Amino acid sequence: MHLKGLDLNLLVALDALLDHQNVTRAAEHMHVGQSAMSGSLGRLREHFGDPLLVPLGRKLRRTPLGEELVAPVRSILMQIEAVSLTQPAFDPGASSRTFRVMASDYGSTVVLAAMCRRIKDLAPSVGVEVLPFSDAPAESLEHGDIDALLIAKEYLSPRHPSTLLFQDGFACVAWSKNPLIGGRISLEQFQKLGHVVVKYGTRGVSHIEEKFFRSSGITRRVEVTVTSFNSIPHFVVGSHRIAMMHKRLATLYGQAMPLKLLLPPVKMPTINQSLQWHAYRENDPGGAWLRRQLLECAASLSNPATAGHGLKRIK
Repeated sequence: MHLKGLDLNLLVALDALLDHQNVTRAAEHMHVGQSAMSGSLGRLREHFGDPLLVPLGRKLRRTPLGEELVAPVRSILMQIEAVSLTQPAFDPGASSRTFRVMASDYGSTVVLAAMCRRIKDLAPSVGVEVLPFSDAPAESLEHGDIDALLIAKEYLSPRHPSTLLFQDGFACVAWSKNPLIGGRISLEQFQKLGHVVVKYGTRGVSHIEEKFFRSSGITRRVEVTVTSFNSIPHFVVGSHRIAMMHKRLATLYGQAMPLKLLLPPVKMPTINQSLQWHAYRENDPGGAWLRRQLLECAASLSNPATAGHGLKRIK
């Protein structure tokens, strides 16, 4: 199909070029040769009467027209994909579709792993690709790169539908043989001891408890910074360090490692873990099935016996 001389197949190339702003990476993304992608860029420049990408130092940058085209081109491609995914029903037992879900290692450990166990017999040929958080997870959602995003409510995109997946709290964790801490921790101890904290992405994005402490005027003496929540216990055990962890994740590690799980010295905010998906995938039967599996798995976490809300376990 052509519109005013533009081959719609070139829109896919245009989207990749505007996104990567690099001919080689755009070609790799589309699994074509660099010369083919260069040819596509030439035809696109001729059609629009604009270079679209121009050299700036050793890199390419979008022209003003290129910037204007990013959102509408992506929107068109998402609508086309939504049409292609339209089916009367989704049969999990017969499908071989691979779903792409972006989540922190916390979300992966607490609910995604359980969901994958749940669908093993229900959908034996369905695949799940779990992607780690990027610097801007909302952009991955916007670009249509993922089928679902597990993210804290505070970071939801206002442009797309979402629902609450589950709620959690915080626990303060310490090595069970830490001689400086007994069965509880005071705010003075909390501020005096060294901490392990998480910052994820290449930009070092802080977790929500860091924002809470800053707004409350509570300082922490950071000794170790890690990029995953699952790393925290390994830097706590065998040391005098402490850390704040999601209560559910802390409980899982408290069952396997010598950790004390303590009430925080101050009242912490509730963690609202949400599920979000692109608006154009709203009527995708496969996407709806995936979301239903996630919500049902998350609902099973509500049982206090499995959620591990108590903070008395010491090994």
